[in-house]
Amino acid sequence: MMNKISFFFILYLCVLSQTFAQKYTDYKPKYNKWVKNYILDKIEYTDTRTIFYFRYVSEYEYGGAVTFFGNEHPERWCIENVDNPEETFYHIDVKNIRKNGKMLLKSLVGNPEVTYETKQGDIFTCEIHFRRFPNRIKKAHLLEGKYQKSSQRHFHALNVRLKTSDDPNLGTFEDMVNRVQEFERLNLGTPKTEFKIPPKEEKKNPPQNKDIVVNQPIIKPRKPVAPRLNPPTTPEYPAEAKARM
Repeated sequence: MMNKISFFFILYLCVLSQTFAQKYTDYKPKYNKWVKNYILDKIEYTDTRTIFYFRYVSEYEYGGAVTFFGNEHPERWCIENVDNPEETFYHIDVKNIRKNGKMLLKSLVGNPEVTYETKQGDIFTCEIHFRRFPNRIKKAHLLEGKYQKSSQRHFHALNVRLKTSDDPNLGTFEDMVNRVQEFERLNLGTPKTEFKIPPKEEKKNPPQNKDIVVNQPIIKPRKPVAPRLNPPTTPEYPAEAKARM
């Protein structure tokens, strides 16, 4: 009986921890890759998902094509636990596929794959969605095809560090912009993507400390009394009153 109670209590704690998972963004992803023409802009952690923001610059001088694989394709993106390669998580969707900032497809669900023509210098971006990973996974491989790990023609990000919300190296939005601009400068000669940096909150100066008087009596000012110019005079009594005095 006690074993059953312990089991359900642990299960409850696991569910609770996932329910109240913290939301945060890693603007400085740490990983290795095969070639220079793709990058992870950021990794977003929500209550239920882990989302990789992917960017690719086409290098086909005379034209070519780029393919995105759906969640039933054998070469779809997956996450492989570095500490346990048998533990693999497959993406549940690829969303917001764009070419040079123009939306091509909002969701890949229901499509085995999609292919787009491309020429040198085209920029493709998308979001790779996974269910939120267990907190115990600290490092993973993002693989385009579980069994294409050694292929340099696939978009792999190796040894991705999965950070926690209190990691001091999550970075800022400005850090991401600088990384992407440097990436595009390396591949295109000059950055093409424009970012709208969110406005920063205005810092309000705290109120200055004022001297506080403790137990100060409240004294209400009185109206000034006009001074007497002449001394008071004795009232004049009637004769009958004087006789009785």
